[in-house]
Amino acid sequence: MAAAHISTMLSVPLFEITAEFGLRACGYGYRLHGQSPLSGPLVVVEDSVNTGNSITKVKAKAPRGSLFAAVFVNPPNRGCVDYYGELHSFPHFFSWHFPGSSLVTQAAFDMDGVICEECPPDCDDDGPKYENFLRTVRPFLLPRPHVVPLIVTARMEKYRDLTEDWLRSHGIRWSRIVMGPWGSLEERRARFNAGEFKGEEFRQSGLNFFLESCPVQARAIADYSGKIVICPPSGQVF
Repeated sequence: MAAAHISTMLSVPLFEITAEFGLRACGYGYRLHGQSPLSGPLVVVEDSVNTGNSITKVKAKAPRGSLFAAVFVNPPNRGCVDYYGELHSFPHFFSWHFPGSSLVTQAAFDMDGVICEECPPDCDDDGPKYENFLRTVRPFLLPRPHVVPLIVTARMEKYRDLTEDWLRSHGIRWSRIVMGPWGSLEERRARFNAGEFKGEEFRQSGLNFFLESCPVQARAIADYSGKIVICPPSGQVF
């Protein structure tokens, strides 16, 4: 992503490079047609470097004299690149990376505000409006292609079929979904406690991370479980 943005801003050709296939041109639009081939070193850009394993493997396939850069780098491995934007100690998480990474297999997910968009207050009627929301809500962070070990949501159990139908329609696979036992919206509002309900399921799960949409609930879940809770909408980790 970072390399594509830089190539667009500089009006230079974009390539991809992998340890398996080496260097391949990505092609370009009309803006670069007719320009003379550029000389100079290739710059290999990563969004982030954590262990440095990926970029070390790529170096063996890069042309001699290539430069290496990353937007974010784990401080102990800053020597893996020639240039970096910012140093960020591990653990650090990125919204564009986490949903498609193997970290999904270590995580429990909230539903609304994480996998899909939040329910607008005027649709939360425990009736026709809410059911229509469950059928038509837009995705937010889709955890694919890995199987999600656990989804814990305050959606009520009576909406399980609609929830699972939506997940299937977006290609999401899961092992277990825990939904609220309450029989009505009034009962949920009276009895729901995020720390106890979501935090206890997370604590017992053996998983390492929980993705929660609400920062207040995220803190409560982290306090209850004693484990890492990520809040993508607010950009916080508790």
